[in-house]
Order: sequence, then C-alpha cells, then structure tokens
Amino acid sequence: MLVAAAHAGPVECDALGAARTLAEARIEEHRAPITHPELIPGLALASPRTGVDLRSALTDLCSHTASLSLVPSDVWQQAGWSAHTFLLTRSEQVGCTLFQRSIAISVAIADGAAPHYSLRSRLPVTRTPVGGCPTVPTWREEQVLADAEGPVRLVLATDLEGGQRQHSEVVVRRASREGWTEQVLAEPAPDRLLDGGDGPRFDLTERFENKWVVVHGDRSGTPGACEAVPGQTVWAWDATAHRWAAHTGRDALTLLASRGLWRLAGQPGWMLILMQEDEDDADKLAWRRRRLDRVSPQPLYTLSSAWFPGLNPGFLVVTPGPWATRAEAEAARSSGRKWRRGYVKRAWTPPDPCSEPTPRHAPEPDAPASGANHAEVSETPQSQ
Repeated sequence: MLVAAAHAGPVECDALGAARTLAEARIEEHRAPITHPELIPGLALASPRTGVDLRSALTDLCSHTASLSLVPSDVWQQAGWSAHTFLLTRSEQVGCTLFQRSIAISVAIADGAAPHYSLRSRLPVTRTPVGGCPTVPTWREEQVLADAEGPVRLVLATDLEGGQRQHSEVVVRRASREGWTEQVLAEPAPDRLLDGGDGPRFDLTERFENKWVVVHGDRSGTPGACEAVPGQTVWAWDATAHRWAAHTGRDALTLLASRGLWRLAGQPGWMLILMQEDEDDADKLAWRRRRLDRVSPQPLYTLSSAWFPGLNPGFLVVTPGPWATRAEAEAARSSGRKWRRGYVKRAWTPPDPCSEPTPRHAPEPDAPASGANHAEVSETPQSQ
C-alpha cells in the first residue's frame, strides 16, 4: 500500500483546492477517480451529495500535520457505470510507533451524472514498531472467500496483534450504480473458516445474476468427532432496505429449491408434488397451474425434477416450498382442498458436513423450460 501511494500525487483534502485543480487541468469530474485519484477527498467534500458519515470521516483524517496516502482497492465496471473503492490512510508516528487509520471511500461513476462519494467502511487502527521499538504490532488481514473479481465479494477479515488473532468477521461487499457497500454477516467468523474446526461454511451462488450468500454445512466438532447441525441461512439483497436480509428455516429451503441448490441446504427437502408433466409439456403445465394458483394457500413453484436426486429426471413438477420433515409435508396436504390429491416425496438429503469437504461452489442447474410458470393439480400423477 505504501509503495503504491509513493507514486501518487499529494492527497488533496481541500474542497476548493480540488475543484480548482480539476478546472485548471480541464478534466471532467467523472474522469478524476481514474486520472487524478488524489483529488477524491477534496471532491467528496465539495460534492453536495456526500453523506454526513463520509464528511465526518474525511474531516477526522485530513490534517496538515499528518501524512496521507490514497490507493485503489475494489473495482467493478459495467456498461454505463462503474464502482470504485479507494483506501485513504492517515499515518502518524508517535515515539517509535507508526499509527495508521484508514477509511474505504466508494466512488460511483455513471454516464451523464456526477460521481457519488460514500463511506464504505472504517478500518481498525494499525500500529507498526519502527526500528527496535518494543511496541506490539497490530494489523488486518483479508482473505477473499468467493468471487474476488465479481460485483459481490465475500471476505474473511482478521485482526491480529503480535501474530495472535484478536477479532474476525465475515463481510459481503456489493457493487451497484450507487457504489460499493459492505455489511458484516458474522462476527466473530466461525472456526470452520479460520482453522477448519466447527461451524458453518459460507458460499456465494455463482450462475445467477442476483447473488445470494448461503451459510450451510454447520457442524460441531471436526471430522472424527463431529455432529451435523441442521439449518441454513440465505442472505439475499433487499432492494427496499438497501441491505442484505437473512432468510432461515423453510424460507431458506424454499429459496434454495427454487434454484435447485439443494447441495447448499443443511436440512432434507420433502416436497408435496401437486402435479407434473413431461419437460416438453411446459405450456400445458403452465395452463393447468393457473387454476391451482387461485386456490392455493401457499405460493407454488414449477421446478425441474432433474435438479433433485430424489426425483426422477425428465419432468416439471408443481410444488409449494419444501419442508424439512415428512411429517410437516404430510400435514400440509390437508391445508388445501386440491392439495389432498398430491403426494409427498423426499427430493434430497443434505450433504454430510462431517465428511470430506465438498467443492466451495456447488454446481448450479440450468433454468427450467421457459413458460413453466403455471399449472393445475394432476389427478393421476406419474410416479417419481
């Protein structure tokens, strides 16, 4: 970080100074993060769209008596917009100890709009002994758990003091037209991620554009003296709340089943099969399902039977969300008049978290045939 900063120009924290430099160089502001990143703190303070949290953090760090450095970090680019992160660090030496405070500044650039500056996060203070100083050093290490180059990144952050772990957390970072955001999902991080002990795994779904973070495969102990801990959590982006929302229990099972991601489940999946047709008869199934949707006490899904090891491939099935036990699925048959014609089938058994580790990213199935969105209950379902 310090080496990279040495090649950058002096960091400009003054709003008027940054604006003047931009004008004299005849550079449009949306190009400044690329050509003159050292102006970002001043431009952020000059922007009327900058929030109070970033203004406060910049005012706190910017000082004529401190040494400032600015280096690029996460970046994501798409047609028409891009999201960038820059780490602003204030360094001060007190005695024989170098103290550093850093913030992560998000810069969103979109065609036809002024850049949007925001505070992604504050980083913990680090200290570094200089020369033969007896100060115990502290620093933060990060390990990308999933998708180091994508718009959603899952990161394990560990804070160390003299080489000993003092704190850990799992964070998810997301890029959008508004810039980068960061949210802590687990604090402290489970031992499973730190030293291979107990606790759950964290995975990021791959194929679908709308990414989910799935917490699954929980266990107590380690292989050889281990017990599976049932359950799963799906973290999905809530566009209304502008944050990641956790879904657990049957809600999480239903989300995973809707994409065929049974390998990321920590519980069995028992389905109430209300009707089915050959995959080539998707339009017929959609027409029949529309009538059932109007009287169904719960939302229904059209899924490919090939997604699930407990069902015979080659069919499209209509089912409500799965249950973790057969008893729950059987009891649900009585909750709808036409549901009584269905039958219960175990669609999958979850992987054993105490066995050999599975690949970090479970393969995701192809989407169901187009048009397989609606259908009515089948009076004589074919045997799965």
